[in-house]
Amino acid sequence: MKRSILLSVVVILVCTLMSSCMKEVAAETEEISEEATVENTEAVAIEVLVSTDGNAIVLGTLIELDQSHVKISTEDNQSLNFNLNPETEYYSGSAAELLPGDEVAIVFEGTLEGLNTDNIKVLTVSIAAEEDS
Repeated sequence: MKRSILLSVVVILVCTLMSSCMKEVAAETEEISEEATVENTEAVAIEVLVSTDGNAIVLGTLIELDQSHVKISTEDNQSLNFNLNPETEYYSGSAAELLPGDEVAIVFEGTLEGLNTDNIKVLTVSIAAEEDS
């Protein structure tokens, strides 16, 4: 009888300790989740230049280009994906075409809000700079 009472007390103590540990782990997990949410909502600053005619320009390395979109990587390794339109013009300089890895300038109208390019109208995609031969 004493053994079963002692065993019951030990089981209760172990359960209490485990419950307490589980609550601490849950609280830590919740705290980490809140921090991750805060980090994901912080604004991303992309450097936007302004052309002489007032259009915005973003510089980056060409990742993908097709008839419907262009994707670039900025100097700080942020990826931007722009939808293109039939009026978008392309300038490849002395090269036959724009290729992944080329440094490009995206000239656009609209406001770039972080990485959101939904309200952007791309005017031109062109080689950013050409070296003199």
